[in-house]
Amino acid sequence: MPPSFPADDVPEPRVTYTSLTHHTAFETGLAIRKHFLDTYPTVDEPGGPGIVIQIQLFSGHILFAAAVGSGPTVGPGNWKWVEGKFNTVRKSGGSSWKMGQTLKASGKTAEAVGFPFPEFACAGGGVPIWIKGNEVGPVGAIIVSGLPQREDHQGYYG
Repeated sequence: MPPSFPADDVPEPRVTYTSLTHHTAFETGLAIRKHFLDTYPTVDEPGGPGIVIQIQLFSGHILFAAAVGSGPTVGPGNWKWVEGKFNTVRKSGGSSWKMGQTLKASGKTAEAVGFPFPEFACAGGGVPIWIKGNEVGPVGAIIVSGLPQREDHQGYYG
């Protein structure tokens, strides 16, 4: 089971690489996949949990993409959530979880602040990618989707 955080104490992940290559993205994606499979051993059972994982640069280049699980848990709808979480990270510069929690605390809707669904998804699972020495802004995002948003977000702590 992923670590549990109180509702107001979920850490804001900051994934920072000294350099980002196809190999490091692949290894990161495989590590997230392994963590998921270790945490949810019933993934292959009918109706078992499933996720999709995507690592993408803001230029549009997809470095890693995978679906883990079986239908109907994993399907085309998951990739729409990935797209929305990616857009949220790109526009906000922070995690999609942080954006959702900020909106919740302010009492505002995503639509009211320019993050309309489904183009944007202000829910857990999207984390910005930083390169060491670059303090200007993130270069891409790691996205996990398919579990309840808190679990998607916590997938990075395995």
